[in-house]
Amino acid sequence: MTSIMSDAMLNAGADAMEAAVGASPTIEIYTGARPATLATAPTGTLLATAVMPADWATAAAGGLKTLNAVTLPITVSGDAGYFLIKQGATRHWYGTVSRGAAYGGTGDLKMNRANESLVAGDSITVSGGSFGVGQPV
Repeated sequence: MTSIMSDAMLNAGADAMEAAVGASPTIEIYTGARPATLATAPTGTLLATAVMPADWATAAAGGLKTLNAVTLPITVSGDAGYFLIKQGATRHWYGTVSRGAAYGGTGDLKMNRANESLVAGDSITVSGGSFGVGQPV
């Protein structure tokens, strides 16, 4: 049987998730498939990295928070496959990256472009990435 929780309880849980990561985490975008667990080091080629804002997610609503948009400079060309959000050496979230929602993208994070191909010297803005108690959505 599933549980039923108030929005206040769900929102507190989502806020606690952001607090656990801390202010201004790093986001990295890699080629290939995301690792199966957070204990597994990133694989593939690191294409882009940026430090996220101190307040990197929206206020919780309905038990969910959404990543605020962030722009990353692309340092190496390649096809984006997944992202990592980390604080120092601690990995907190692996998720998939896709083209923008307007182009049919279904990844955890959507890029502001029609495909996953990234070119060194350019930059990308990613958004989306909702998370809450018990699940990324």
